[in-house]
Amino acid sequence: MGVSAGFSVKVQGQEELIALLGRMQKAAPYQTKEAVAKAAVDVQKYAKQNITAVGAVDTGLTRANINQWSADG
Repeated sequence: MGVSAGFSVKVQGQEELIALLGRMQKAAPYQTKEAVAKAAVDVQKYAKQNITAVGAVDTGLTRANINQWSADG
């Protein structure tokens, strides 16, 4: 039976975020990959739900092209 622990961090700026993710990946590679993937899916879902609400598009094509991907698979 595994134990799951959560934590939160506050970062300012892209460089700080990238550095933090690098340190987290070294300490807990599997957990970091899972957390980043979940966050990416959450951002993708939020963007698709809200893109028309802000008047950014008038068709579904832009919404359909909002995707998340990872260079490392």
